[in-house]
Amino acid sequence: MALQRVCYDCGTRTTDLVARCECGEPLWLDTDSSSFDWDAVISVTNDEIRRAQRVLATDAGLSVEAASTAALAGTKQLVADGVLEESDDVAVVATGTGLKDASADAMPTHVTLTDVQQSLAEFVSKHSYPL
Repeated sequence: MALQRVCYDCGTRTTDLVARCECGEPLWLDTDSSSFDWDAVISVTNDEIRRAQRVLATDAGLSVEAASTAALAGTKQLVADGVLEESDDVAVVATGTGLKDASADAMPTHVTLTDVQQSLAEFVSKHSYPL
């Protein structure tokens, strides 16, 4: 069953993906209704989130906040559990910069221009993108 959204002001219920009710008040996910499928909710550990964050940084060159990588970690878990196939197309929304999450001990203490140039050259040699 689809998730229902409810307006706590007028009581309207809908499965439409709209942000506001016709009365103008916000719609909220109705987690108390019988339509909410708790089997669709999974949790991931902080370690799984950090691993997903590292994958996005090293494989895709994206530095995003930990909250965003929770969706990727959850997707990986769903593949491991057999809920999703590795060949399935899945969109994971990644927002927010990871710079605010970077821990001081994970960051190099000194980076030279030569280090950056070498890292870029290695990346380009591994990933050929048409211009």
